[in-house]
Amino acid sequence: MNQNHIITINEEAEIMMTRMKESPKLLRKSAGKISCCIFKVPKILAEMNKEAYEPQIVSIGPYHHGNKDLEMIQEHKWRFLQEMISRTKKTVDFFLNIMVSMENEIRESYSESIDRFTTNDLAKMMVLDGFFLIELFRKVGRLVEVQKDDPIFKMLWISPFLMRDLLRIENQIPFFVLQKLFQESEPNSRTLQSLILDFFNHIVERPQEVLEKCENLDGKHLLDFFRESFIHTKKTSVTSPKKFDKTKRGLLQLIRPATEIVNSGVKFKANHQAHSFLDIEFKNGLLLIPQINMDDFHRSFFMNCMAFEQCYFDCSKDITTYVVFMGCVMNTSTDVSILSQHKIIANYFGTDEELVKLFKEVGKDVAFDIRTHYLVDLTMGVNGYWNGLRVEQGLIHCCMPKYIRYETMSTVATTSATPKDPSSVSLQIPSLTATNYTTWAIKMEAVMDAQGLWESIEPTPGAAVDEKKNKTSRAFIFQAIPEDVLLQVAKKKTAKEIWDSLKIRYMGADRVQKARLHTLKNEFELLKMKEGESVDEFAGKLAGMVTKYNSLGYTIKDEDLVRKLLDSVPDKYLQLVASIEQYSDIDTMPFDEAIGRLKAYEDRLKLRHANQTTDNSLLLTKMENQSSSKGLGRGQSYGTRGRGDRGGRGSWRGRGNTRGRGQRGGYGGYHEQKYNGKGKDKKHVRCFKCDQTGHYAWDCKGPKEKGDEANLT
Repeated sequence: MNQNHIITINEEAEIMMTRMKESPKLLRKSAGKISCCIFKVPKILAEMNKEAYEPQIVSIGPYHHGNKDLEMIQEHKWRFLQEMISRTKKTVDFFLNIMVSMENEIRESYSESIDRFTTNDLAKMMVLDGFFLIELFRKVGRLVEVQKDDPIFKMLWISPFLMRDLLRIENQIPFFVLQKLFQESEPNSRTLQSLILDFFNHIVERPQEVLEKCENLDGKHLLDFFRESFIHTKKTSVTSPKKFDKTKRGLLQLIRPATEIVNSGVKFKANHQAHSFLDIEFKNGLLLIPQINMDDFHRSFFMNCMAFEQCYFDCSKDITTYVVFMGCVMNTSTDVSILSQHKIIANYFGTDEELVKLFKEVGKDVAFDIRTHYLVDLTMGVNGYWNGLRVEQGLIHCCMPKYIRYETMSTVATTSATPKDPSSVSLQIPSLTATNYTTWAIKMEAVMDAQGLWESIEPTPGAAVDEKKNKTSRAFIFQAIPEDVLLQVAKKKTAKEIWDSLKIRYMGADRVQKARLHTLKNEFELLKMKEGESVDEFAGKLAGMVTKYNSLGYTIKDEDLVRKLLDSVPDKYLQLVASIEQYSDIDTMPFDEAIGRLKAYEDRLKLRHANQTTDNSLLLTKMENQSSSKGLGRGQSYGTRGRGDRGGRGSWRGRGNTRGRGQRGGYGGYHEQKYNGKGKDKKHVRCFKCDQTGHYAWDCKGPKEKGDEANLT
């Protein structure tokens, strides 16, 4: 087309008319129908954790078909199909024709256009992927014999990845395809649903009577069926939305964090009789939550279920409700510790902080109707219990953070708090565990001091302790300690008696403290800053030692800390250490000032190292440019051969890498060169050694002078 051609309005209109007739491909216009149930995850959800939605070892369906990284299991699909054909004596074309007859329904199941697959390609994909799944379930269910050395079952690493891949939203084929192939292949003594449940029961163990309730359950695809098996077996349900009672508007909030729930007097308990992890109950101040193992499988399962519920309108949002609920309850690592102590959460995912981060990321920007979810009555009951008790808790209600009230039909469920009044301080009572007494005591002292209660623990000599503050402090401590410890100190009447009892319990008596102090002193003396360790990192270790000393009733002076810091740094800091010792008074120097000086010196070293690296890179680039420029004389370097005045047998050999006379070119340092292909005429060149014409001094054959021999040596 002529680039200078100007498109007229009529031509532009024709182009627009053509575009208007085209159907959307990335999100088909029929994607909102009830028949469309297999989705590509929206970018806004996928960018949080792309790997959660994409298969790792096997592709099922069209979205990831042909991925070269998934070829290993793809090859075994043909083996599974061949075994089934050999066993049933039915032909491949029989099953292909069945899939061709279902083509329209299959295409309608996908939100993204799959027009790139022809009718035959689509039928072949459905048969190959469908029978791979069916044969896999049959083999695990022992309906079909498994070959003795089948690597799919022999290699332990395959199983967990395979189970996660089969429950990814982008990795599905319609459930009616699986059912049709299962029914037409051979007579079966068990249902497809029972085989699927048995397969996944190897990783999510449930009683057989629970699985039997789901044997006739239907689903849109494998992910939806397995998701429905938990929803179908839960006891908790929600009726159709009713007109909301405005008097209860204040209770219509997200559930509060575990620490606040405990502070209100509500107790947690693991529900071991629940048939589904969704069965959360609240009875008479007792919050019953089924135990769940948080691992990579549940993480992947929850994220894909939530993605499905966000994309598919015609389904319940129970998994989303559960994840948002648990994310609110586990707002901090302290909340996770509370649930772990009550055997509600078994954390196989990582640290408590990583688990908190997971639930916050998964629940971020999720459309969630706070008025109609299945836990709405329970949430209002817990919040009502909290609202009823918080006035009786005295000062405790002042440290409860406020949450946004969600009242719209499509609400973004997050656990972020509303902007707080700068004059109010949000504090949380820390929970005591078997390993965190030292940090717990520091936090607890800070909280109680902020509330004006610390004088009940360390009263002013000769002053009487206020009885109300003593009772409030006692209540604070009771809410912070585990139940088994609570029962042991419950009879003590004063907060100070309880505090001293806990200190002895966790830190030991005087004799034990002395032994610990001796151990700490040895650790302190042996502590050295490692090469590559930053000043901040080493200072943090020293600060940790100070905290441990303080917990035993001893202090380390700044003077000792400064000397320890200067004596422990690597040799590269010696120049600065010497300067500090010579020009500063170490006895009066604050520890923070010493750290600041070392950090400033550390930054200067880093900057100098970066500049040297840059200079070296520039020098190397310059040398490379020189070595790559085209020489017109003889001499690109090849080792240490050649004659010349640069010593010995010369420094370079080859075809020159510079123009003109040649720098270090040819067989000598300044050897004779060719210029434009012609040798230089030396008839008029005069040697300054023998005063003869026809050669240069370095080519002179005359006797060498003593000075030359000395230079040569």
